[in-house]
Amino acid sequence: MEPFVFFGGKGGVGKTTVSCAYGYKCASAGLSTLVVSTDPAHSVSDVFDQSFGDEPASVAGVDGLDAMEIDPDDEVPRHLDSIREGLPEQGSAALVTRSTASSRCHMGRRARTRPRCSMPSSE
Repeated sequence: MEPFVFFGGKGGVGKTTVSCAYGYKCASAGLSTLVVSTDPAHSVSDVFDQSFGDEPASVAGVDGLDAMEIDPDDEVPRHLDSIREGLPEQGSAALVTRSTASSRCHMGRRARTRPRCSMPSSE
């Protein structure tokens, strides 16, 4: 069994069912297993008939199986804020300023053209 397994696909194809079943199989085989869902429908809670939040919690009755349900609308801004907070410690103000200016770059219209940037003048 692989250390990380991701299940993806269109809605209604069974991602939650298969991932929970796979997690159960791994835990039953003695592997510490965490099932993580980013589905706002909180279907993992439905499968295991218990509530999960954004921290791992043990699945009742299944040794070695934990689950959590992450709300991407909450987690993405929190993650980006934590990155922004660390930037001044990781680089100089000039680096942060240049990075901000570089973000104004845009791709040319044809795939073969190079990105064009509007960099502030140094004068």
